[in-house]
Amino acid sequence: MISPTMLQLMENAYKKPITDVSRHRMSKEIAEDLINEKGDGAYLHCLEKLTNDTSNPRLWRDVLTYLDETKGKANESSSLL
Repeated sequence: MISPTMLQLMENAYKKPITDVSRHRMSKEIAEDLINEKGDGAYLHCLEKLTNDTSNPRLWRDVLTYLDETKGKANESSSLL
């Protein structure tokens, strides 16, 4: 049998949205530094962090998102030339 407290915790967990629109506060800066240091190797660096049981996988997923966004912006601006 589930206790009332546990039931309340479960209900609260199910009410939370699946995706969180907020991002880790340093992910953009890390992505920019990785691009400057490693170029396209920045993606590989993030994947290595994620596969090596990092203590903060959300950070590295956010960094990957910023890398994608940055690459998309660079591609958009170069296509306008």
